[in-house]
Amino acid sequence: MDFSKLYLPCVVLILLLTSGCSESSQFVDYATLDAAEPDFVSNGTTDFSGGPAVDPVGAASEALEAVSSTADASTPDAASVKDNSKPPTVDVNQETEDSAAVVEPSALDEEPKIATTEGDNPADPKAVDPLNPDQEKSTEPLEIKLLVKDKRFRSEDDNLRVSYDDIDLLKVLNMEPVPVDAPKYFPEWLKALDGKRIRIRGFMYPTFEATGLRGFTLARDNGICCFVRQPMIYDIIGVDLAEGTTTSYIDNKPFDVEGVFQIVPEADDTELFQLYRIADAKVLNQP
Repeated sequence: MDFSKLYLPCVVLILLLTSGCSESSQFVDYATLDAAEPDFVSNGTTDFSGGPAVDPVGAASEALEAVSSTADASTPDAASVKDNSKPPTVDVNQETEDSAAVVEPSALDEEPKIATTEGDNPADPKAVDPLNPDQEKSTEPLEIKLLVKDKRFRSEDDNLRVSYDDIDLLKVLNMEPVPVDAPKYFPEWLKALDGKRIRIRGFMYPTFEATGLRGFTLARDNGICCFVRQPMIYDIIGVDLAEGTTTSYIDNKPFDVEGVFQIVPEADDTELFQLYRIADAKVLNQP
């Protein structure tokens, strides 16, 4: 048998068979599909609404292109974008139609001022602390001037009767505060008391011992003794009892002391610690 005669027909048959297989490579068995299911077409797209088939990949691409073009059209130029997170800057030197909107540079550095009345300023000598109305109203030195030009004292048992008012430098010399050189301003009648025996009434400043006192401090009033007020230097007198004599503490009762009055100032550069003393003293009418 001559197989060479069969070669050409076999080749033709193989080509025909190959061509048929390629056309049916996307074979779908329609008999197995339910009529309610969507139709499938040869390009692989699906129609779920019964309408014309739509390519989902192509539709998504078109949507992305549309969104991109819209964003490009709505995005402003970077140079025109304003930062709304910061308040607008105002040029204080720029002239505007509304003069009220102009801020003077000096006004930015000034603290608000509060209207005050006389005496409101703590540095004002007339200032009064509302929580302490009894305080001294003036902190500035007063003008020193002689208010009592002459003074005479009554004699009691060879002693001159003197009161604290007689040696009060505010009443005698308008002296407030008392300077360290106060004695040079004393009138002659006050200087003349130095070395004279006097008798004066006062209160005993609290001591550390109750009996056997050789000396003490005589105070003008019991407010000083009870620490109610701060005494002035002329409100207290140091007392040295006569040799060989002692006394006991006298609590909150006035009594007389007689002895030699002395003007013996002791001070540092700014303050007086002592001004008056009574030496060779004796306590009278002791309770």
